[in-house]
Amino acid sequence: MSVDVTNTSDVAGTCVVQGYLAPPTTSADRPDRVLAGFASASIAAGSTATLRFTLADRSFQRWTDAGWVSTEGAHTLLLGTSSRSFFAELTVNR
Repeated sequence: MSVDVTNTSDVAGTCVVQGYLAPPTTSADRPDRVLAGFASASIAAGSTATLRFTLADRSFQRWTDAGWVSTEGAHTLLLGTSSRSFFAELTVNR
């Protein structure tokens, strides 16, 4: 997974992009979304950087009494700078 981030300010800065994965369906024993990956970069003023991270197989699984179980279907990937601030939403089929 990759995303381009542009620093529109007049000073250099650091950006951290977080990817949260939401399963096709939710239940009481599972959170609405989980942190699936993140990447950071120092970006010069007025520059653009490409941030990359991998969605591990474990991100598409949940723990049960029987062990790890894969969750199939259309997951929602939310990209943002925190768990409450998203700038993109994508569908990832698994």
